Amino acid sequence: MSLSFFVAEMECPVCHTVSPATNETDMQNQLGTEPWTRFGVGDEVPSTDEDLVASYVRVRPNRDGEPTRLLQFWRCSSCGNDNWAEIEVVEARVRTIAPVAPERRSLARVQWVHELHSEELFLTVDVSDLFDSDEPRPEAWEALARNADLDPR
Repeated sequence: MSLSFFVAEMECPVCHTVSPATNETDMQNQLGTEPWTRFGVGDEVPSTDEDLVASYVRVRPNRDGEPTRLLQFWRCSSCGNDNWAEIEVVEARVRTIAPVAPERRSLARVQWVHELHSEELFLTVDVSDLFDSDEPRPEAWEALARNADLDPR
């Protein structure tokens, strides 16, 4: 796999600038078969466990019928603020790319967390109960997801 990017217009929660749907937001991953591949809403994206493990940490398994959701780091192209996005993949196609707050509610929705910047996120949001040493505890993440007041998107 090669360096690739998710792309979408993203509004920064700090400066409210809308970044263009380009790789300026730095939503990088290793999912592309060609260097600098861009994946936007509607695009087909490699999304098997074998594909995702190259760029993401699996924190819990998918439940039956649940879309695959990734928590992806992104950076505002205007003010440089570090942010997070939820990327939803259904049947190997990107359904949505949207900014989310770095909070437990966002973590409850996802099965995969961007590995490159996960340590920064986990310093921001207390997740000590969701890990044993450095390994995610899938049963704890599953309980978090079950108990969260999730809004359907």
